[in-house]
Amino acid sequence: MSIDPKPLPSPRNGLPAGLYGMVDAAPAEALSALEDRARFLVDNGVGVVQLRDKHGAESLIRMRTLAERCARFVPLLVLNDHAELASELDPTGARIWSHVGQEDGPDPRGPFGRSTHTIAQVTSAGAARYIGFGPVFSTATKNTGYGPRGVVRLEAAVKASAVPVIAIGGITLENIEAVRATGAHGWAVISGFWDHRNDPAALARLR
Repeated sequence: MSIDPKPLPSPRNGLPAGLYGMVDAAPAEALSALEDRARFLVDNGVGVVQLRDKHGAESLIRMRTLAERCARFVPLLVLNDHAELASELDPTGARIWSHVGQEDGPDPRGPFGRSTHTIAQVTSAGAARYIGFGPVFSTATKNTGYGPRGVVRLEAAVKASAVPVIAIGGITLENIEAVRATGAHGWAVISGFWDHRNDPAALARLR
């Protein structure tokens, strides 16, 4: 069964709107499995996919190989932390960006996004093309050191930001409409997406 997704906002700052895909590597997970996950996201209408691998000294080597493979089919690829690699693989920044956190130093050379958790961080995000804001709801995927921000703060972040805002953290089918209502440009649905991988109707609603 195929169900058309709801109309999405137009791309902004070069960033596709709607569902922001995440591929988070487990320790020693095969690159082929990670590539398959990225392809599944794209096949289900996702325009931007972030690759994240924080496991061990070989993560840079793995990220290079995975990025080279995924860049062949992902419309916009975002490398978590690896800003230098992103610039090396795509000097123009047309297809590969990076994503950095609050503690990751000065702005990278190429296009990038930055994680934010407060309005002060939102308004001081430097030259970021977009910002991630969260965790919006409680989540076990990643410990940011911040409690749930909620949709009221998310909406405030959207209004305060000069660039597109991607909501992240605990977003599910049950609360996706509340996230959409804030005006967020996109939303990262991690476990909630993979929980419904065999349900086309649910995947369409998450887009």
